[in-house]
Amino acid sequence: MAMLPKSMIDSDDLVEVTVEGMVPRTRIMYAYYLGRRHAQSQIRHIIDYIKARNAKLSHTVT
Repeated sequence: MAMLPKSMIDSDDLVEVTVEGMVPRTRIMYAYYLGRRHAQSQIRHIIDYIKARNAKLSHTVT
């Protein structure tokens, strides 16, 4: 994830970078929240998305 100025995104100054054969490093991510009852649906959705995306990339999510 990255935070970019809206002006950069709107101006199409972004360059797609691809590196074939590169294996991403394993990263440990922690997400803390008060629990399922207290988590707003948006927070729960982003946590579920990150877990699913990570599972596709590394095949190891706990």
